[in-house]
Amino acid sequence: MKRYLDQAGFTLVELLLAMSLFVTVMVISTSGFIAMNRTFTRGTVRKQLSEAVQLTTEDVTRAVRQMPQTSNQLLFCPSSDLGITRGAACPSVAADASWNLVCLTGSRYFWKYTADNGGLWRDSQDCGDSIDLRAGSQLMDERYKVVGFEIGSVGSADDHLFRIKGTFRTADNNAFDAPDSADTVKCRGSVQSSAVRTCAVERFDFIINTRGQI
Repeated sequence: MKRYLDQAGFTLVELLLAMSLFVTVMVISTSGFIAMNRTFTRGTVRKQLSEAVQLTTEDVTRAVRQMPQTSNQLLFCPSSDLGITRGAACPSVAADASWNLVCLTGSRYFWKYTADNGGLWRDSQDCGDSIDLRAGSQLMDERYKVVGFEIGSVGSADDHLFRIKGTFRTADNNAFDAPDSADTVKCRGSVQSSAVRTCAVERFDFIINTRGQI
């Protein structure tokens, strides 16, 4: 009597189809995970930058409100990298030549905008004094850069109106198009640079007086 053994199993075609399906599912799952992680990271970075901007604008608002009513002292000292001659009231020490400063009565804001440095500090020194980071308070750490920061008077001296304007961004230059332009800097697409996961830009522009924001 002949006995026939059950030879059930996968054919080569079935095995290839199963492997292809498995690889496809893994690719889709991995891509989705990467996209979710990138979205979460960008959201976190944007939140942190937004908090830094809020801290800065609140500090500037307080500083402007505390200015004496008889004073409208405003002075901008650009770094030597911008090719603009500094005024006589600006720091003349060689070590301070790479700092940008915005000075008003009772407050001085300064930042170093180079490829390797970010951050924003504030102290109460005169604009012409040398910079000592230990004597100042840091409003924004080195993960973020100041692209533009201006404080300017609006109207007549009797109005005591001031315009506060700025553009802050994250530090990785590779994540941006026009990274040094306050007006046109923007995050690149993910196809252009993988660094966009840590890309964020914050702009602010408002007018305040001694009674608050307009």
